[in-house]
Amino acid sequence: MTRRGLTITIALISILVLAGLAHATNTFWLKDSQTNTAFDEAEFESDCGTDPQSPYAWHFILNGLDSGTPAGELWAWFETDGWLGPVTSQKVVANGKTQHFFVYTSTNDTLKNAYSEADSDDFNNLVLSHVCSPGGEIPEFPTAAAPLVLALGGYLALMRFRRK
Repeated sequence: MTRRGLTITIALISILVLAGLAHATNTFWLKDSQTNTAFDEAEFESDCGTDPQSPYAWHFILNGLDSGTPAGELWAWFETDGWLGPVTSQKVVANGKTQHFFVYTSTNDTLKNAYSEADSDDFNNLVLSHVCSPGGEIPEFPTAAAPLVLALGGYLALMRFRRK
């Protein structure tokens, strides 16, 4: 290979390497004011994502990304369920500039923090948009009625035992 051919080859390789590094993967953290958010204190809406997996859905939005950003991933830390993720963006809009994530918890949990990774240099913020329950309302356990149910169940069991 001639010296000129080698120079052109090195230049082309450099261009390809730099083009690949143009959008390195970056980490974007949840807006500070939304850390330590309890499910029942968050905004409640009906959009639970495309595949709700539990009665507790959390909808996150990452926006202000570079145009053409591919689907990113999100991790969320909850008081009871711990770290959940990676969750791949379920909806990429505005040519990749805005991405929507849904995380599903097993309990009426508290969001401690979250972060997303995406191949973008620019971003505006990562926010908790809202929470949702696939049944349409926040599931609640009737804690005030629990002692009554237990007492009634015990009474019925005792009466059945006495009849024998």
